[in-house]
Amino acid sequence: MNGLPGPARPVTLVRNDLLALGRGVPARRTLRVLRTGALSRQLAMLELLRRGAADPEAAAAWRAVADAQEREPVRLAQLLASARTGAWAADTIAALRAGGDRVDLSHLHDLGRGREHGTVLRLAAAGLRWEPALDPGEPLRRHLGAHHRPDDGEPSRWERPLAAAWRLLAARHRDAARTLAGLPIVLVPVAAPAHGPEPTATSSWAFGAVALSPPDPDRPAAAALALVRAVQHVLLGAAEDVTALVSPGAPPAPAADALRHGYADAAVAGFWRIERLYGPPDQRAAAADAFARHRASAAAALSAALSGDALTPAGRLVAETARARIAPWLAEAPGPPGPRASGRCDAQAR
Repeated sequence: MNGLPGPARPVTLVRNDLLALGRGVPARRTLRVLRTGALSRQLAMLELLRRGAADPEAAAAWRAVADAQEREPVRLAQLLASARTGAWAADTIAALRAGGDRVDLSHLHDLGRGREHGTVLRLAAAGLRWEPALDPGEPLRRHLGAHHRPDDGEPSRWERPLAAAWRLLAARHRDAARTLAGLPIVLVPVAAPAHGPEPTATSSWAFGAVALSPPDPDRPAAAALALVRAVQHVLLGAAEDVTALVSPGAPPAPAADALRHGYADAAVAGFWRIERLYGPPDQRAAAADAFARHRASAAAALSAALSGDALTPAGRLVAETARARIAPWLAEAPGPPGPRASGRCDAQAR
């Protein structure tokens, strides 16, 4: 790419990767494949934009990026793989195809300077580390529709509540915590709702980006749950980019929507399944109700996704594995059987 790295070799998810995704515990190899697939797509989009750069200013910006590749290839590779770059490339291509004649070159200039954005939050609990980035700026905010107040992007509003959510995940939801730690998560602030659940949004074009409102320090379970749900959309969106889950000839929306809904709800049901047993005693009844709702919703959505011929063999394997995962839960009494001690309980609750 004129001095820049070319697209990575094509990757795909093999059977073991698909099984791991369906079970909700993607292996390191699976996460590596998803990251490689996202990077390859972003490099291909950048090449498309570079070849279409006709005006002198854009050509000069691309030359600066190529120079950065010569100076600091490792650093530039990290920036090229970022959610910011994916969002900028996708939005720029969409604008040009819609008839726009000007390209916002600000991100290209940042790439040429090797400039990073956002703040890295370093969290550790129960032997697990997580280092998400907090990025309130453009192009991610615009790409995700993340409208927020100016102080919503202040790291001080995030560190303590995220640390509490991370402690909860590391103590009671180890698999979810390991998955989070294995993904390049970028948190994009969005205004908190007056009522209702934490809003989240993701985009398959910006791998790892999650729009999230500043967490309530007194409600760590709400933030932990929002992260768990958002990560399912990150995973499945990235999986769809490297391995077709819906047949090309089928109407994609109903089956794809049912698969995404069922896949996310299976993880949410798993979260509440553990919380109803090991969460704070005064919150276990509500957790049991949430477990009952989400296991039923997940089962219905996955069955709907599997009811026709819209899913590919890979998509069916993910959906069937996810449905098999929650099948025993449907026979469980939703309420907690009695007081239990909190702790590392992923394996105990299976």
